[in-house]
Amino acid sequence: MTDGRTTSETLHEFVDVLREKNHEQQQALLDLLGVLKREREALAAELEANRTGQDQILKEMGPLADEAAFNYHSIYTR
Repeated sequence: MTDGRTTSETLHEFVDVLREKNHEQQQALLDLLGVLKREREALAAELEANRTGQDQILKEMGPLADEAAFNYHSIYTR
């Protein structure tokens, strides 16, 4: 049963369909890559903010830790 097309025409149509599907899949992967890049950038920014916050806490705790050590030493080593 034929539809009047040659084997070559049928194969060309099939290849065109495959190319279109391939293009759609490539575009979907590129879109996903863009999402993943934005997520990575957001996580990197969050990590940097956490590091900055930790640094600030350590700077603020430094004098308190020194004072606590001095008080401990002066109380328990009399």
